[in-house]
Amino acid sequence: MSDNGDDNGRWPRLAVQISAEVRIEGVPYVGVVNDLSVGGTSMRLTPGERDGKEAEVSIDDFGEFEGAIVRRWEDGLALEFSLEEEDQFSLEEDLEAFRRENDLE
Repeated sequence: MSDNGDDNGRWPRLAVQISAEVRIEGVPYVGVVNDLSVGGTSMRLTPGERDGKEAEVSIDDFGEFEGAIVRRWEDGLALEFSLEEEDQFSLEEDLEAFRRENDLE
């Protein structure tokens, strides 16, 4: 099981390759989401130094999310989302629909 900081696997992860933009301390970085769950995401970013503990991410087809950076590596990071329960259910439904529409397991 890959580790992306989404509450230790509490939510099922969906392996994807989706464009995204993340803002850390107001600085934008373009990236690609590797996996996505209701709890968070891991994503590849342009290599470089990224200071900050909080981030905002805009993921194509899924929307905008805020959360804490829980892991970093040279070309990416893992973000744990800060979602209200209603937003968790909404994202869970969106992920399920994406799985069905794209024949993903």
